[in-house]
Amino acid sequence: SAISVVVFSLGGLVLWPQALWMMLFAILGGYAGSVLARRIAPWIVRAFVAVVGYSMAAYFLWDLVA
Repeated sequence: SAISVVVFSLGGLVLWPQALWMMLFAILGGYAGSVLARRIAPWIVRAFVAVVGYSMAAYFLWDLVA
């Protein structure tokens, strides 16, 4: 991952304003998600992860065969 950052950066392929916004919100989302996951019942977190995972798998399968 660090090597890819160096390669793409040196190649001028990184759109830095957008990348910085993505980094900021990834950090904030990770922190907020961990705080929220600790406050919610574990079965709700597991169900949410399962629903999102199966939904994404179904979407990508549909996109592949359609």
